[in-house]
Amino acid sequence: MINISLKDGLIYVDATLIHGISSITIKNALVDTGSSATVISRDIAHSLGIGGSESVVEKKIDAISLDNIAATNFDIQVGTMNYGIELDAIIGLDLLTACKVVMNLEAYTLTAYKK
Repeated sequence: MINISLKDGLIYVDATLIHGISSITIKNALVDTGSSATVISRDIAHSLGIGGSESVVEKKIDAISLDNIAATNFDIQVGTMNYGIELDAIIGLDLLTACKVVMNLEAYTLTAYKK
């Protein structure tokens, strides 16, 4: 189970990205069910050694996890994060779907769906 936090009416979680020997934990990843793709900032991408100079570029990372929920060999978008709010990543519907995430807004948690 992953605890979520609300800031200014938006949902945030911590996310850990892994690529090769590099790992970084993002403390302010916005959960956006309206975003089809998961996006990280160029700074985060460079920290992982997967930077790009294009405005938006798709890269593959070894893994991205939200606490105990993870997706491996995952395609991620790298781009400029100028949205007028402070954030380093957007957790999009692609990751939420791949991890079969269930959002409980009463308990402020995300969990992986299990049959």
